[in-house]
Amino acid sequence: MITISAINSAIRRIPTLISTPYSESSMAKKKKAKAAKLREKNPQSYGVIFLDQIAPPIPVNGPKPIEIDLTLDEGLKLHLALLQALSELNRLDRRSPRSRARGIRFSLYPDQNRLMVEQGSVKDNSAPR
Repeated sequence: MITISAINSAIRRIPTLISTPYSESSMAKKKKAKAAKLREKNPQSYGVIFLDQIAPPIPVNGPKPIEIDLTLDEGLKLHLALLQALSELNRLDRRSPRSRARGIRFSLYPDQNRLMVEQGSVKDNSAPR
């Protein structure tokens, strides 16, 4: 038989039962700690791309790497030129071999300290890697 004092005791315990959080497993704690710490890339590099071709070929025994330094203004102009060229290429149907044969060409003029961004053709027009 349930007594009134037992009911009163249970009613008094309800707020503590509601506010007591479930304990997390150690695996969940590890996942939260890992998610809180973001992995960062190398601060000296913002990414690597592989080129389809370099014409005319640069001698292999030359200085490595060939570095090109830009001011912020010139870097922003390069960013804008690349963005515009890629936006135009993105309109092509990448399923056709003719469209996949189109790409971006960087033309470097060392005597003028100039780099030009334009559309070009690529030799490797296989599906995206």
